[in-house]
Amino acid sequence: MLFRDIPGNNEIKQKLINGVVNGRIAHAQLFCGPNGNAKLALALSYARYVNCQSKLPTDSCGSCLSCKKYNNLEHPDLHLVFPVIKTTKIKNTISDHYLSEWRNLVIDNAYLSVQDWAEEYKGENKMGQTGMIYKDQAKSISEKIKLKSYESNYKIVLIWCAELMNKDAANKLLKLIEEPPQKTLFLLTTNNKNSLLKTILSRLQITNIANFKKNDLLTYFDHLEKDQYKLVEEQAEALNYDLGSIIKLLKNQDSEITYFQFFANWMRFLYKKDVQKIVDWNEKISILGRKNQIEFCNYSINIIRACLIYKLGIQTNTIIKKEEKKFIKNFSPYLNQDNILNIANKLEETIFAIRRNANSKILFFYLSLECLKLLTLKSN
Repeated sequence: MLFRDIPGNNEIKQKLINGVVNGRIAHAQLFCGPNGNAKLALALSYARYVNCQSKLPTDSCGSCLSCKKYNNLEHPDLHLVFPVIKTTKIKNTISDHYLSEWRNLVIDNAYLSVQDWAEEYKGENKMGQTGMIYKDQAKSISEKIKLKSYESNYKIVLIWCAELMNKDAANKLLKLIEEPPQKTLFLLTTNNKNSLLKTILSRLQITNIANFKKNDLLTYFDHLEKDQYKLVEEQAEALNYDLGSIIKLLKNQDSEITYFQFFANWMRFLYKKDVQKIVDWNEKISILGRKNQIEFCNYSINIIRACLIYKLGIQTNTIIKKEEKKFIKNFSPYLNQDNILNIANKLEETIFAIRRNANSKILFFYLSLECLKLLTLKSN
């Protein structure tokens, strides 16, 4: 990640670069802002610039040995810390066990949320947790920064989602920040700085980062095909200028076409009370995998709510595909406000159960039966 790869935020970029050029590098810094903004991308670009061997006036060189290792986030003096989930398989709950997965996810989308990470998490996550940063991790950091740097001027510890440190980890980190080894740089990111210990917060140099501006996002995506660019243009505000969500939206376009067909067929089978086809449908969705099942349920909620918006006559750009608009227009007469809200609630309950590792075959068959009953529900 280079500064030039990040949309907008030019004043912050220049401020970070000037600090390095002028030798004013605070040893503990916090990058703060809402989901989907540039905080992680800026922290990574800043770390890269600090250790770049051939710095340019406006960015890292991108070609020195250090920069090449930053391309894959595999620099030996860059220590990555992020929330993990306790499992019975691993004794020490530290990020190192999941570095490969996290690196791949961040390289693919540096604007991700902790929920995105939880969905990709390959450990045991029966309770649908987003993970935490535990005391074991703080101990691991302490041991690493005592060692000499391998090949760079600075050892850098990047802590993503620092608000998810538990109390023991936070207290141990506080001691490290108070008395850091020479040439050690702590970079923390957070969605909510008020969730951090006040004693830690008071020792951090804070960079507040706002949401992206629409024009910056449109410039960032100006290489897209016309249809995709139009999708970004129409959805950017609805997604609160969350670049991570926009990137996911673009990647999931093909999946959403599949989800639409899957959802439309499901509703038809339910309305016709075609038990055999409902059973066949249930077999198919039960083997999709938890992540796809959750995405399907979220997609279904969006379609159901779009039906309510259509019935209320509210103008919206949220649903833009012709097939979806046609389906909503034709399906809405069979729905009313009561069953729309109830079906959406049942889908949300299903997501909750999926995240807790419920039996998917039983879960979706029960959901189908409930929705079948709700489709015959008359408005009060």
